[in-house]
Amino acid sequence: MTPVVALAILDHRYGAALVWFIAAAFTDIIDGYLARRFGWMTQAGAWLDPLADKAMLVTIYAFLWMAGAIPAWLAGLIFGRDILILVMVGAALALTKLREFPPSQWGKFCTFSQIVTAVTVMVHGGGLLEGLEVVLQVMFVVAGGMTGISGAHYFYGGVRRWMGKD
Repeated sequence: MTPVVALAILDHRYGAALVWFIAAAFTDIIDGYLARRFGWMTQAGAWLDPLADKAMLVTIYAFLWMAGAIPAWLAGLIFGRDILILVMVGAALALTKLREFPPSQWGKFCTFSQIVTAVTVMVHGGGLLEGLEVVLQVMFVVAGGMTGISGAHYFYGGVRRWMGKD
């Protein structure tokens, strides 16, 4: 559903984008529940599910930025963090025996703040709730701050793991 959400954002149909995003989140929750409940977990799924989730979130932020709905600094910070993480994982896969890269609590807080911020932008852009201008500005700072903290935490933790200290 990522392309559908992205195109709706680009067309400034934020209400439709929000509906599709919620539908995608709901199917992701159901998929995860069924996989755990019936033991339908696979190694491919363990890698692809978080990648699909990340692709959705990064795409939403790219298109929110292109639509002029979020500041460039926030989009840059989010993309920069994700590029940092991808480079570090790629280097670890190529140069070490590390093969597991679990999300940290800071990463989870970061993702949550990014989701809430994106939903708030879509709610505001869709005219679904008035008076969110100040809330949006606060959410931009919160999501940006959490993104920066999370990126620093992953970098520090990655260097420590690389050096064999964890």
